Amino acid sequence: MTLALNRFFANPSALHDFGYGVKKEMEARRKQIAGFAGASPDQLIFTSGGTESNNGAIHSHLLNQTKDKKTLLTTAIDHPSLRHSLEALKGDYRLVYLPLDEGGHIQVEALKDYLSEDVALVAYPHVHNELGAINPIEEINRVIKAYSKDIYIHVDGVQALGKIEVNFSRSGADSYSFSGHKFHGPKGIGGLFLKEPARFKAFHQGGGQEGGHRSGTENIPGVFGLAKALEELEGQVDKNYAHVASLKARAIDLIDKKIDQVKINSKDPSSPYILHLSIKDIKGEVILHMLEEKEIYISTGSACSSNAQEKSPVLDLLKLDRGYQEGALRICFSKENTLEEIDYFVEVLSQSVEDVRSLVRG
Repeated sequence: MTLALNRFFANPSALHDFGYGVKKEMEARRKQIAGFAGASPDQLIFTSGGTESNNGAIHSHLLNQTKDKKTLLTTAIDHPSLRHSLEALKGDYRLVYLPLDEGGHIQVEALKDYLSEDVALVAYPHVHNELGAINPIEEINRVIKAYSKDIYIHVDGVQALGKIEVNFSRSGADSYSFSGHKFHGPKGIGGLFLKEPARFKAFHQGGGQEGGHRSGTENIPGVFGLAKALEELEGQVDKNYAHVASLKARAIDLIDKKIDQVKINSKDPSSPYILHLSIKDIKGEVILHMLEEKEIYISTGSACSSNAQEKSPVLDLLKLDRGYQEGALRICFSKENTLEEIDYFVEVLSQSVEDVRSLVRG
């Protein structure tokens, strides 16, 4: 990113040689990033991140569809950038929520009963942002396309790319979103993979950058940072996955031994990077602040919705009683974490729970 700021700072859309040189560097990185995800360079457009990519995919297709289809399929626990985008269309479309199991996975067999000639779009996450549920996207998309190739499929891959294997060309999706900061890249940069870029209709107008798909001067330092983050993950995804899986397993084992009345809400298959659990007779926010005093940072739900005054829909799916609902915690692990850090985390967590419970229970 420093290289981009110091040396490649010209506008890549400029006609002079300096601008052309920057564009050449940007396109080299587009090719590298696309290759990491099993896509071709022309299938990738750069965006500001997952929210823009999710909104763009949904609205572009609905603006561009040639048939007057009115049903949209999604899940009730999608990330707000998907869920709210679709809910905003309720006046013009019929929004239908797909059935999920207790871990937040789409029930593939039941999905077949929801498909009809009126379905315009299906949108869902590859990996759920709170529960970590991994959906079998190739299987799901195969079922949908077997019913009708006209149904557009958008997959939110923000919690997947860089953490689990992703191959866009094999996925069967029409579009797939991602965000750089989820795999140690910079914030404010992400992308959208498009199976057929020519069909993508820009939903805001401007200078026609990104092949006319996304106007606005490209974020060159962000693109450089994005490419570097994925370069460091080349050949490391499976190794990192195994390491993080050992961290999550250690955390669950220690929590089970040291804290009573805990429910593990993340159900396999789930991402090792995310653990959602509920502890009875505590308030998640109180525990969060107690841990932050020890420089341990977790959340009570998705950080993207922490400013919203709404209960996470995940809690409704889990059907927990109030004693467990208020103690819901979301813990994220990194490839840079160690087993020693997990031991320390659980020790601090168990002591914090004991302290809170002594006050609540008397």
